[in-house]
Amino acid sequence: MAPGPGREVVLGVGDAVTDAVVRLAPGGLGRLGLRAGSCACLDEAGERALLAELGPSPPAQGVPGGSAANVVKGLARLGCPSRLLSALGDDAAGPRYREALGALGVDVGAVAEVAGARSPICYCLVAPELAGERTMRTFLGSCGDAKPIPAPGSLRDVALVHLEGYAFYSEGFAEAVAAQARREGARVSLDAGSAELVLGQAGGAMAALLRAGAVDIVFANEEEARALVRRLEPESGGAGAAAGGGGEGAAGRGATAAALEALGQHVETAVVTTGARGCVVRGRGGARAEVGAATVGAAQVVDTVGAGDAFASGFLFAHLQGAPLETAARCGCLCGAQVVQVAGANIGEAEWAALKSHIALLLENI
Repeated sequence: MAPGPGREVVLGVGDAVTDAVVRLAPGGLGRLGLRAGSCACLDEAGERALLAELGPSPPAQGVPGGSAANVVKGLARLGCPSRLLSALGDDAAGPRYREALGALGVDVGAVAEVAGARSPICYCLVAPELAGERTMRTFLGSCGDAKPIPAPGSLRDVALVHLEGYAFYSEGFAEAVAAQARREGARVSLDAGSAELVLGQAGGAMAALLRAGAVDIVFANEEEARALVRRLEPESGGAGAAAGGGGEGAAGRGATAAALEALGQHVETAVVTTGARGCVVRGRGGARAEVGAATVGAAQVVDTVGAGDAFASGFLFAHLQGAPLETAARCGCLCGAQVVQVAGANIGEAEWAALKSHIALLLENI
């Protein structure tokens, strides 16, 4: 659905995290005792313990990341006016992050500076034997709870507020932002973030927001979708999806379809990404689309950091221009396929130019 007149901006709301990509030796995740693909926050003691396990040379600097930030930087590269609402410390990493994101076309005027704080960092642990699967451990520090709620009237030019699931770590914050968006006529999208997040401390608030009809578009991978349905429909055991699991077989696809249908009861558009298979989408009135992933050879996959975020950038860019579900899904899959071929969600200029041209062709006749 196209936004109303004068509303062009997408506002991403989440943590301004510098992604430090750490490429592990084969078997490294097992030695660390971590589940592949998992995501969790660290306190200072947990960060010290992880760094001690990793050894002396994890990267000191990385690329500007964070789920919502990745989405808006992708949208900006495609030509959509984009803004980030977040918080950074007053350390050396803060100005580097602002400068790097601003250079990509994102408005960083709503990123607060927290005196005496360290800027957030995410250790993206990449396992080469698992097709570049990323496992994330994030230190937010005091910046996690310092993100500002939008001031009254500040969303008049905003078409869509995109919430990352990690915003729910700050009690009441995501709900307040969604309520402000509603009052000012902006739509709301939500990325579930991780299954651990949904099934943990933030999942109840996330489910409540969905039940209240405060979210227009939800993005989740298969595991996250099943976790969300468990939160939304605990009495049904997650519509059978949690027990069945995901995967390539008929049972896995059936579980994914059931989760998609259940999520679609609470939002206008539900999107479930299915990894190398692509995605399934449920829209208004139960309309559905299933799109295969753009072909990427196994040898071309560097890591999966930011794959879901890049997908959301492409999907939202097309969706906000009124593209049909299938076209929006194809645009998302194109962006997702491109980002897995580079290190750390850092698509280059030439690749963005090619994506922009390809997507423009897809949108020509909508």
